[in-house]
Amino acid sequence: MEVGAWLAAVALLVILGTAAPQNACSTQKGQDGYAGVPGRDGRPGQKGDRGDPGLPGRRTGVQGTKGDPGDPGPLGEPGMLGYKGPVGPLGPPGEPGQKGQKGTVADISNQNRPAFSAMIDPAAIVKIDNNVLLFSKIITNEESSYYPNSGKFRCRVPGYYYFTFHVISNGNLCLYIVKEHKGNAEKLVAFCDFNMQSHPQVNSGGTVLKLEASNMVWIETNANNNLYDRSDANSVFSGFLLFPEKAYWQPPKTQRLAHGTTSIEMTMRCHCGAAHRLPCHKLPLSKEPRTSAAGLRIKMGRSLTMFLGLVLLLLNLVTWVRSDTFGIPGLPGVPGMPGRDGRDGLKGPKGERGAPATPGTSGAKGEKGERGVPGPRGKNGPMGPPGLAGQKGTPGPKGEPGEPGSHKHRYQSAFTVTRLTAEYPAKNSPVIFTREISNINNHYDKTTGKFTCHISGLYYFVYHTSLTYNLCVILYVDGEKKATFCDHRSNEQQVSSGGVLLRLVEGQQVWLAVNEFNGMVGKENADSVFSGFLLFPDYPRATGNMFEREKMTRVMIILLASVTVAATQTCNSPPGMPGIPGRPGAPGKDGKDGVVGSKGDVGPPGQLGDFAEQGETGEQGSHGNPGKVGPKGPEGPPGAQGPVGPKGVKGESGDYKTTLKSAFSMSKVGSILPRRDQPIRFDRVITNENGHYSPQNSKFICQIPGLYYFTYHATSKGNLCINIMKGVGKGTKVVTFCDFVNKIYQVTTGGVVLHLEAGEPVWLEPTEKNHLVGGDGADSIFSGFLLFPDS
Repeated sequence: MEVGAWLAAVALLVILGTAAPQNACSTQKGQDGYAGVPGRDGRPGQKGDRGDPGLPGRRTGVQGTKGDPGDPGPLGEPGMLGYKGPVGPLGPPGEPGQKGQKGTVADISNQNRPAFSAMIDPAAIVKIDNNVLLFSKIITNEESSYYPNSGKFRCRVPGYYYFTFHVISNGNLCLYIVKEHKGNAEKLVAFCDFNMQSHPQVNSGGTVLKLEASNMVWIETNANNNLYDRSDANSVFSGFLLFPEKAYWQPPKTQRLAHGTTSIEMTMRCHCGAAHRLPCHKLPLSKEPRTSAAGLRIKMGRSLTMFLGLVLLLLNLVTWVRSDTFGIPGLPGVPGMPGRDGRDGLKGPKGERGAPATPGTSGAKGEKGERGVPGPRGKNGPMGPPGLAGQKGTPGPKGEPGEPGSHKHRYQSAFTVTRLTAEYPAKNSPVIFTREISNINNHYDKTTGKFTCHISGLYYFVYHTSLTYNLCVILYVDGEKKATFCDHRSNEQQVSSGGVLLRLVEGQQVWLAVNEFNGMVGKENADSVFSGFLLFPDYPRATGNMFEREKMTRVMIILLASVTVAATQTCNSPPGMPGIPGRPGAPGKDGKDGVVGSKGDVGPPGQLGDFAEQGETGEQGSHGNPGKVGPKGPEGPPGAQGPVGPKGVKGESGDYKTTLKSAFSMSKVGSILPRRDQPIRFDRVITNENGHYSPQNSKFICQIPGLYYFTYHATSKGNLCINIMKGVGKGTKVVTFCDFVNKIYQVTTGGVVLHLEAGEPVWLEPTEKNHLVGGDGADSIFSGFLLFPDS
């Protein structure tokens, strides 16, 4: 477009702008013109010069390589035949023998039942032989394992036993429980009771021991012979089997009935006392199984799940914006001027130097060497294979039959521990016994001083302590006081004891403690012993705790929205005149310079080098390989027949259907002295399994014929003599124990193993020396339990 035409257009727009009404809206200015066309690129530069010639090759080549060696010589001759193989291996051993038959179902008549009680015969001339006390008068000697002539018990049934003694002295007396194993005698525990007044006094002790076959146990004393030898008081040595060897403990399988209950087997038997013409009556002997887990709490919870949803509604605000028209924009500007052309490119670089010439070629390779000499003879053949294995051995003998069924094989728990310090124990804390004599299944913990029940059932706990100061021993079950025995020192050193029969459930703990009277010691010739053992197990069943964990889930959804409202200014006037034309565009870009010219050609190669001489002849070939190995030797002869197989494993322990239970512990309440030659009244029940002890007549009435152990631990505040009585009517005195003291508290004890028939009673009664008391802090306890029922 020419300049004059543009000037005319501008003038016209100025006139129209002047004539427009004053209230009209202003028009927009025209757009600027486009930029000019870019300039043309420059031409490429000239090609570079050719490169220089390559370097010349070396004048002389190397001599040719040496020839290859000759071929190897031929193989040597084959080797000789191998030797004959060795004799075959010994045949495999025979199969193990068949497993032994399962033990018979519980048959009371087949159970081992060693138990004894014997006392020193006051009429005997010899009461001590080589320091061994001779308890020569037999009270009970089941299976005749106790020998009254030697005063020793010989073990015939390996297992765990309980031994105890109650010996009357009228002076200082030290007693030891001795065990002989493979000819070596060991003093296990010692109890020394000093007696300055020369009055009758009871020295007692006891322990649980593990015995092997032929082990022997006896009571030994020191050189002082201060035994009380009158007939009005007796010294007794007792022992009985607790658990036979090779037993195991595992929870029995219980049968679940509907509604989650457990099957209970009630066994009713009729025991008739023919000799005493007692009426036949039915007795519940056992309830199987009993709940064993106590104190387990079942926690139940409910899970709550809450879902919260929050929905926010978004309000979109729409604002309608009015738009009015404006005037026509101005004409666009004219395009810019074209750009300048680019410059020509530079000349290309010179070409590279030519490749160097190859050196002179090597001489020809030398000739191949001569063939090698033949190889040596091959090795002899390998030895023949060994002969076949011998025939399989014959099967081993059949295993031994299992033990007869018995709860004593299946459930075991017993311990005896002692103190090893002359320091008094801490007050109101568990007494720590650090040395183990026996501890089946480690149910007693030496670090805490507590026994933990793992098998629910009836247990008997007893202690025999040496004291050098006033002593009160308290027996606790889970922090609850069960029995207290106080012994005030009347001599330089004396022995105190106590015991009680308790029912425990799994998880309960038992321990001994002392109060401010804590004169217990444990040193040489003055042991303090704590023992306990299971009598009758209940039938534990596994119980589980049910736990639920509460979970809460919350879900929240939040939606946010925003609306931007745009406001514009309106124009209410009529449309205006066209705007002013835009400005001319900018000049175009300059053209690019031409590229550099291409590189020159590579120079010519250098001149070739000279040729060299032929290489040397190769060496003679190597020796030939050795000949092949000779053939394998023949097979050896077969091996010998295998040995006889091992003996079969022992059969499983037999089953049992029921456990006969009879046990009690009764305590005296009140300080009223008992009457002479009358049954001592024990009116507080600690344990009375199946109610065989009658508080009304203060007697135990036998319902299950068999062997029983009876013992008492009585608190006195004066002279006390107690008879253990047996039989109907006025009964018969079995043994008497006397302990004299002058107006201070003292604990005396006694015990005996007896065989009873159905309906036969047992009780305690005092003589004229009847200062027996009972009460808080001064218990007097009478206990008894079945050892082995008759068939």
